[in-house]
Amino acid sequence: MILLFLDFDGCLHNSNVSMKPCSQADALNLSAEERRFVTNNNYLVTGENLFEHCNRLAVALEPFPEVRIVITSTWRKHFNLDELKGFLPPSLAVRVIGVTPEMFTIAGDGVTVRSREINRYLERNGLSDEQWIVLDDTDYLFYGYGENPHLLLLDAKQGFTDAAAILLSQRLREMQIEDAFATANRIDQNTIAQQASPVTFIEGRGLFVLLKNIPTTYREQFLADMMGQTFEMVDGEPAFFVHDWKTWVARRAFLPRFASRRRALADKKAK
Repeated sequence: MILLFLDFDGCLHNSNVSMKPCSQADALNLSAEERRFVTNNNYLVTGENLFEHCNRLAVALEPFPEVRIVITSTWRKHFNLDELKGFLPPSLAVRVIGVTPEMFTIAGDGVTVRSREINRYLERNGLSDEQWIVLDDTDYLFYGYGENPHLLLLDAKQGFTDAAAILLSQRLREMQIEDAFATANRIDQNTIAQQASPVTFIEGRGLFVLLKNIPTTYREQFLADMMGQTFEMVDGEPAFFVHDWKTWVARRAFLPRFASRRRALADKKAK
């Protein structure tokens, strides 16, 4: 899973958004569409072309079904989760899994507050090990400001443009690759053994994979790929370090999927 922490103003539309008081009597004079933008504390949210960039974001996320959205926007203070989802097209709404908690700074200036809200959300939900990225238009809300590695900073006047969509896609592809390697590296020794070959413990020397125990289906290719790598001789048999075997198994699992993804992207561009 990859988490996308999403702001609304300056991202899904420009930042020129305002709120004005709207009594229950005033609300009766609004259209059904306008009433959707009346907050739970009786304010009407107004702006030009609200949520105009939603479809662009939805298209950008299509190749990444593992992405889930967490809303960081101040809109979460005025609308409940179902109402927030209702502002988004179904293809985005279905990805939304929650909102960040509301926190405050001592000075009340909001500096780094959004970073802390995101960290609190990750900790509360046991998601600290997941990869994540932020779409936002305000740098001072984050640690490191515009240099924060998780932040894709947008122009508040333009929001999520075509250029931003390209950058997001690039970042998400990089995360997919990193996640694949991280997953591969979490494979424990028992899993490695089950995937093709028994791992042998040699007293005083550690864990090894004996060449003779590697199934013939993989043995020739593994030996070719290990050319030049260090190995041991155990009872007259070549034995490879379990780390080399683990890395090789992971690469076999990862590279075909990566190649398939690259081909799909190439085909999409060609069309």
